[in-house]
Formats: sequence, structure tokens, C-alpha cells
Amino acid sequence: MKKLIVFILTVSMVVGIITAFEMIINAEDIISGNWTYSLDNNNNATIKGTNLLGAIAVPSSIDGYTVTAIGAFAFRGYMDLISISLPDSVTTVGNDAFSGCTNLSNVILSKGLISLGGSAFYGCSSLKQIEIPKSLTTATNDSWGPFTNSGLITVTFETGTTKIPDRLFSSCQNLESIIIPDTITSIGSLSFHSCISMESIIIPNSVTVIGSEAFYGCKNLSNVVLSKGLVTLGGSAFNGCASLEQIEIPKSLTTATNDSWGPFTNSGLITATFEAGTTKIPDRLFQSCQNLKTITIPDTITSIGSLGFYGCTALSNIYFHGNAPTFGSSALPNLSTITGYYPINATGWEPVIAAYNQINWLTWDAPDMPYSISIANHNYNSSTKLMSAGISVTNNTDLTGKVKVIVAVYSNVNQMLTVKTQDIDFDSKESKTIPFSETVNNLTEQYTIKVFVWSADNSMVPLARPRIVNIP
Repeated sequence: MKKLIVFILTVSMVVGIITAFEMIINAEDIISGNWTYSLDNNNNATIKGTNLLGAIAVPSSIDGYTVTAIGAFAFRGYMDLISISLPDSVTTVGNDAFSGCTNLSNVILSKGLISLGGSAFYGCSSLKQIEIPKSLTTATNDSWGPFTNSGLITVTFETGTTKIPDRLFSSCQNLESIIIPDTITSIGSLSFHSCISMESIIIPNSVTVIGSEAFYGCKNLSNVVLSKGLVTLGGSAFNGCASLEQIEIPKSLTTATNDSWGPFTNSGLITATFEAGTTKIPDRLFQSCQNLKTITIPDTITSIGSLGFYGCTALSNIYFHGNAPTFGSSALPNLSTITGYYPINATGWEPVIAAYNQINWLTWDAPDMPYSISIANHNYNSSTKLMSAGISVTNNTDLTGKVKVIVAVYSNVNQMLTVKTQDIDFDSKESKTIPFSETVNNLTEQYTIKVFVWSADNSMVPLARPRIVNIP
């Protein structure tokens, strides 16, 4: 009887050893202590889950195997997870790895992270802040961004980051504040798609590429400063940005789309200006900007690309300041509702007028604007905290009328801080003083005051050359 029992126990042990061996060799998942993991072909571990709760630090190795990945759905729906720290050995976080972790409020990503899967932190409503490691090159492998519908409000980047990958912050509807460092050279496609809480973005001069639909649907984005080094601006980059009414185009821009839509299609653009020295308006740049009302083309521009202003149905006035540029196919909308102005002594306009024969063409003396602006006694009083300037506007014509005077204050990074607008009636040859003051609690940087005079109606025709002064 004892022999029989020993035999049975021996057989059971052998079977157990064989079963355990088969589990390690053949089973996809291995359970070791608090962790579940699998091994890849290089014997690196992918974390599949844990029975730990609360604040969790993923180990850099387990059972002697280096942890290099967090598997898809590994922590999905872990309602008790409040903090996660990933070791620098982790290079990949899979799709939906932490999706639905609604109490997850603190995340430390690996400094070696290369790929962050789609919906990795989807629905993590308590996650308000994240730092992006400079190693990250891929931010999704499906149709959702890794932080879609999360609680992200602000984002920072590790020092030395050079790229914002495609879809990285797509549909982060609470994202309000982001400072893009001056090491970034490219902003990926759909990277800020539908970030509806974003109101302002400054693109540093290091950025040369903005991908397609990068800021698509950011309906409250009203202030955009483009990089002075921008070369490529993708199709629909600002499509649907209904609050964006003004933009300055940098002279470095050579390509404005890589698909069938212009970068500002269906945006709120009313007017646009060009950096001094701009020579080219790329193909489709303002295509289907249906709110664009007036545009001034400086005399440095020598070419307007195909479909450059195609579909700009609200365009009423175009002011050219030099000889006729070359025009690509359908560069302008050929509409009778548009008046085109060109200098009286400029050359090359005959074939343009013939090609766009529905436009009402008029000559004008471009150097002489009907109104002029002067600014004197601009200063900052540290005692009263007041920035002030003496602004004078003169009507140089024999006509009477109402104009719109705009005084805007910009920071040293060209971000608009305040703007004041007045509609003022002028008699012929009349000059008027426009009082201006603004409280600035701590003048720690240089500010710029810009003064504009536009027509008082909705066409917003420029009537004077803008004046600019710096304080201090």
C-alpha cells in the first residue's frame, strides 16, 4: 500500500514538473509572484498584468528577463490603479494598455520609450499632466491617439525632444497649455486634432514641418504664431479652426499641402499677412478660406501657386504692391465681387487682367495710403504699472468717413496679449489723438505695440501702414 502511495506521488510530481515546464515553454503567459508576463523571441519580457493595486512601479526585470514592453490591454480597466512608473528598459506600450483607468493620476513614462500605442491612456480622466520622453517616435498604430479622451490639461517634453509624433495628443479635449520647446523640428499629422480647449499655440522657429490635420478641429484656437523656419505646412493643418481669424505667413514656407485641401480650409481666417521678404504663396495656401475678406500682397512676392486663393468666396479686396507675380492655375477666384488693386506704374498686369476678367481691376498709388499713424511718448511707468503711448491718426484725403483703429500689445514671442478696437469718425484732413494705456504688473520683457487702421465695415481693408513700437 505504501509503495502504491509513493508511486502515485512520484507520478504526480513528474506530471507537475512536466506541466510546469510546458507552461514556461509553451504557454503565452507566465505568472510569477504579482506579475503576469510573456517572453518574446529575444527572451525579453512583456508585462501582461498584475494583482497589485494603488501605486505601482513596473520592475526593469522579472525572473532574470529584461522588461521591454507593456502589453496591449495589460492594465485596462484597473480602477484601483492611481500611479504607474515604467522603467527605462520599456520601449513599447501597447494599444489600450491603461485605457479606462479612471483613477490613474500619475504616470512616469520610460526614458527609453519608442512606441506608445493607440488608446494607451484612453479615458484616463484623472490624468492631468504628462512628460513626453525624447525617445518617442511613434504614438499610435490605430485610429486613436494614446491620450484620447483623457483628462490631460498640460504637457511637457523631456529636454532634447525633436519630434511630436502623429496623433500624439489627438482628441485631448481638455488640453489647454502646451509649450513646444525650441528643439522640436516636426509636428506630426493629427497630433493636436480636436484639442477643443486649446486657445493659443506658439510654434518655435526650430519647427520646419507641420503635418496634415495637425490642429484640425481646434475650434477655440484663436492665436497661432508660426515658426519662422517653417518649410512645409500640411493639408487641413488648421481646418475647422473657427476662432482663428488672423495669421502671419513666414517667408520660409515653400509647401502648403500634401493632399487635396489647403492648410486653412474652413478656418475662421479673415485676413493674413506675410513676413517681410516673402517671395512665394504656395499652392492651395488659402484654398477654401471662406471667411477671408481682404489680402495685401507685398511687392516681394513673385509667384502665387495653383489654387492659392481658390474657393475664397468672401474675398472682396486684394491689394497688390508691386509688379504682377506669376499665377498658377486657378490661383484667384475669378469673381465679380472682388476688386483687385495694383500700382499704377507696375508692369505685367495685362495678361493677369485678361485671365481673371471677372475681377474688378483698379490702379492705385500703393505708397500713399489714405490714413497715416504716428506714435510718440511711449513708455512704462513702474510706479503706476502703466504702459502708455500717444497715438495719432491722420486722414490724408478730402473725404470724410469712419475707420476702425486697432491697438494690439504683443509679448516678446509675438503672442497677442491685449487688443483694443475703436470706430472713429474723421473729417477731411483731420488728425485725432487716440489715448492708449494698459496695466502691466511686472514689465520683465520687451513688449510691442502695433497700431492698425482698417475700414470700419466688415471688409477690413487696410487704410494705413501699421506702426510698431517696442517698450521699453
